[in-house]
Amino acid sequence: MSQLAIICVDDEPVVLEGLTEQLKRNITVVAEVEAADSGEEALEILDELYGDGIEVALIISDQIMPTMKGDEFLIKAHQKYPQIFKIMLTGQADTKAVANAVNHANLYRYITKPWDEMDLILTVNEAIESYCLKKEVARQNEELRLLNASLEERIKERTAQLIREQQRSEELLLNIFPAQIVDELKQGNQVVGEYFEDVSILFADIVNFTPLASTTDPKKLIQMLNSIFSCFDHLVEDQGLEKIKTIGDAYLVAGGLPEPREDHAQAIARLAVRMQQTIHQFTDQGGNPFTIRIGINTGSAIGGVIGVKKFIYDIWGDAVNIASRMEMLGEPGKIHVSAATHAKLNGQFKMIPRGLIDVKGKGLMDTYWLEEE
Repeated sequence: MSQLAIICVDDEPVVLEGLTEQLKRNITVVAEVEAADSGEEALEILDELYGDGIEVALIISDQIMPTMKGDEFLIKAHQKYPQIFKIMLTGQADTKAVANAVNHANLYRYITKPWDEMDLILTVNEAIESYCLKKEVARQNEELRLLNASLEERIKERTAQLIREQQRSEELLLNIFPAQIVDELKQGNQVVGEYFEDVSILFADIVNFTPLASTTDPKKLIQMLNSIFSCFDHLVEDQGLEKIKTIGDAYLVAGGLPEPREDHAQAIARLAVRMQQTIHQFTDQGGNPFTIRIGINTGSAIGGVIGVKKFIYDIWGDAVNIASRMEMLGEPGKIHVSAATHAKLNGQFKMIPRGLIDVKGKGLMDTYWLEEE
């Protein structure tokens, strides 16, 4: 605690000396006792003490003084140092002066002259203890305010961090699942499977990837695949389609699920053309451009999330199987489409009939080469 002081103010030297001596002998709290014979001198002492880092806990002032009355002095002191406790001494009960000091200087007590020493000392000790208690409460309140401010700041930071983590988690989920499936999972719903009557499926496969994998450094091989498939991901996003997964060097995309759309076959066909146009910018270690086979089919499929660990959104059904057969029976650098997709495109793309081919599990099927829009 800072050093404390008491200022006694009276224009009668004998009274002032007696008052200060009584206080020095009897106050229980260690404090300097300063004397002033006028309000003007007391105001100067106040400023000097605070300038030296000494707090004034109490002012005891006479009321009847020749130049500045006690209530006037106390009001001026209060305006500059409102925290100080104030006691008025007077031999004449001037109720107006006392009321003025109470209303405008927050007067603590009024004591008549001649005072009872015991009453004076008790009052002074109580005033100083109250000052110290008030100061301690203020200190604790300030500590609580700072602590609350610190806690609020930490809460804000933690909330912002949680929001960022939530956004990152949602972004990761959206990289794994379609947006509609993410919403279902966030609501606690189990997404088992949903039937889609009319969708288009695209399979793409890098030609001669298996022998390339056996002769290429694994890290460089992964970098190649990542570059190619990242480019394909952007093309899929541009067409508003749904990338389902990659299986080794195979790339699977669906249109019309989980959000149905009328032009799913057209969007898938445009994607296939863009993929064939783009793949040539990528080369193997020997500088040879990559080529891909693409197969497309249109029909019904089931989409959903299976399992509880490392689960993904996947699709099944006849449309998926035939699209896979279209890719396997296709040729490097070409887009192989089924008759169902050909019919759905309705002449919007340049198509060349391939004729009948034997499709495993399906027998003879009419298929086409899709060349351009």
